[in-house]
Amino acid sequence: MQSSACGTGHRVLLVALIVLFIEGMRNSHQQLLAIIQENDKTSSKFSTTTGCSQAKVRGYHREYMSTSIASSFLLNCQTVPTSDSPVFVETKTKPMFHMSVHDPLNDAVSREISTNGCFECFHLEKMQQHLMKYKDQDPYFVDIGGNIGMWSLTALATHPQVETFTFEPNIENYQKICDSIHRMYQDDKEGKDGKEITNFSFPEIYDRFHLFSIAATVIPEKFTLVVPEGNKGGTQVNTVQDQSSDSKDTIHGYPIDMIHLPIVNEENKVRPVLLKIDVEGHELAALLGTLNYLYDANIVFAMMELRPGLLKQDVYAWTKIFHVFQYNHGLMPYRVDYDDEGNFLTMLDIHKMDEWTHFKHPRVLYFDVIWMKEEFVVEEKEKNDTTNDSN
Repeated sequence: MQSSACGTGHRVLLVALIVLFIEGMRNSHQQLLAIIQENDKTSSKFSTTTGCSQAKVRGYHREYMSTSIASSFLLNCQTVPTSDSPVFVETKTKPMFHMSVHDPLNDAVSREISTNGCFECFHLEKMQQHLMKYKDQDPYFVDIGGNIGMWSLTALATHPQVETFTFEPNIENYQKICDSIHRMYQDDKEGKDGKEITNFSFPEIYDRFHLFSIAATVIPEKFTLVVPEGNKGGTQVNTVQDQSSDSKDTIHGYPIDMIHLPIVNEENKVRPVLLKIDVEGHELAALLGTLNYLYDANIVFAMMELRPGLLKQDVYAWTKIFHVFQYNHGLMPYRVDYDDEGNFLTMLDIHKMDEWTHFKHPRVLYFDVIWMKEEFVVEEKEKNDTTNDSN
């Protein structure tokens, strides 16, 4: 049994980070650094490769449904109204599935999926490889900023026992996800009935997909959504000034720590977690509201979209979050780069964030970082080198 000090250090740090973030104390770096250093002295004695709290048991994976917040915003796709005249695209993922998209003329992500059969295809392959690597350990996928479901649906299709926990507040987006879930259910049923479609297998798809209509953030808060023209995937949250008011355009934000996502399975074994976070500039607030979970869970893979300008504004907060990924979970950050030959990975140093800058898009300064164990990258490189030599 681990000492209770395991939780004390990082929870003190969590409160400090959140308070400094909320109050906008951008110049209080020395205060925060002192707290971080003290926390590191306390928690380093207890950290393991799977986080500080393997001995903690929060209950089997349905416990999150017992919290009022989770139950209030947990949607069942079987009761979500379908979108008008859904348009489906056959993905080029393996296995493929039918995916509901927005009008490609009016949405950049849908346009790329319609054209290429996937979005962030290189990233998805890495996620799928990790799902299969841990498939015998009951892994699950957490999708913060689900958009129309490219990542969540791919995870569900990759292995018949994988669960996903998807956070998406925009009804136009999560209706598309549910359209796809309905179609996957129908394709699976027709395959089992021996009808024309026989190459689809998505068992228990409704039970494996968990959809929350909230925005991930640092404290309970109300927002409106700002949807840029031609890119619903670029939707951002805007804090409502009068938090006591409510309207049809209001969406709710909560820390994911208040949802109590599963840590162990029914056999009391720690479950591997794959994580994706893409919330258009709100990543720091979302991660701060997820910090306890990040410590407790067994994170084996993570992908996040980051912005150099926002990294520079809160270096100490970002550094501590990145410490959790690297030192608690043994994951290294790799920026996804590309050239004329395709995508490749560049290892980053969490202590040199000023060198992370990368222009992925000509108008928006952002880039994608995948967190993986270094040995996985080495293994993949050796496989590719062997394949190239044999060819």
